[in-house]
Amino acid sequence: MRVLEWTGAALQDLEKIDTWLTAEADSDTAIRMLVAIRARADFLLDFPGGGPFLHNETHSLRVRNTPYSLVYRLLQGERIEIVRVFHAAQDWRP
Repeated sequence: MRVLEWTGAALQDLEKIDTWLTAEADSDTAIRMLVAIRARADFLLDFPGGGPFLHNETHSLRVRNTPYSLVYRLLQGERIEIVRVFHAAQDWRP
């Protein structure tokens, strides 16, 4: 059975997204975006190869209907690690 894990950096990304959206948009938008991010991460449990390979064993997966992407790694033991959550405007690609 596959397991989804979030790094500390990815959890901090989620906190920053929530804080920014709550301040700049509204709580409904923040909730909708965070639910979409979580649903897309859960998608990886069924389709771990769903995102294209980047480098250094990482993959990226766009979160539909949002400006966010997940960067993740496939680890031994059927573990999927969400490394970071990035906004499309951020310069995060190597």
